Amino acid sequence: MCSTGISRLRQSSPGGYVGWSGRRRRWGALGVALLTAFLTTALPFRSLAEDVLAQADALVNAGQAAEAETLLQEAVARRGPGVEALLRLGVAQSLQSKYAESEATFHRGLELAPREPRFLHNLGLLFLRQERYGEALDYFQRALDVRSWNPESNFCIGWIHERRGNREEALRSYITELNVNPGSANAWRQYLALRGTERPAKGQPFPWDMLAIWLVVVLLSGALYWLRRNYWGVAPSPGFREETEGPEFPRGQEARREE
Repeated sequence: MCSTGISRLRQSSPGGYVGWSGRRRRWGALGVALLTAFLTTALPFRSLAEDVLAQADALVNAGQAAEAETLLQEAVARRGPGVEALLRLGVAQSLQSKYAESEATFHRGLELAPREPRFLHNLGLLFLRQERYGEALDYFQRALDVRSWNPESNFCIGWIHERRGNREEALRSYITELNVNPGSANAWRQYLALRGTERPAKGQPFPWDMLAIWLVVVLLSGALYWLRRNYWGVAPSPGFREETEGPEFPRGQEARREE
């Protein structure tokens, strides 16, 4: 009786009791609808944001930092701050020597991503342009503490040491940069230039031991050559042939010569 009543209820009232399979179909349809709505709304904004970043990069590369700043400011105002947008905005402001605005932008980015080494490295570059070497060193080192292979941070530390006259520290930083980033043209250029300025230290003793070794090698080489030449029978070279009796002539020519 009960099973028959339930089956009749399922067949007679579509809006009434629904079994597990019916609920699963409804939840599946609802999930598909929500996913479709998300994709149709989120993807255009994502592609638009990427387009704005690409336009800003193109403007900065073309030397139009002011136009890039305006574009990025509008994007941040519309969509809110993002890591990539704030990075580019701070760089555009720095290129215009707007150091206070650029510093504020990078610190704003650090509030969003406290362990983002690019914000720390760019703050170091910002202070480096202002010749505030102590603060620049601090931020470059903080970037390396987050990511030990952070590109160009060791190079910038070496450049600061070189400007301060710390030659050995500069060389060590350049070598560290080349170990983690062998393709760094800046590090190679500064390293080779700094090594090219090496001079012997004043008061350094003459290397008599090296001179003595060189003389011994020269004397031994000469003695071995003399012994080989006189006692070990050096064979003549293959291209040399001794002709003591003159050239040979055919018999007919010899007979005519005797006549």
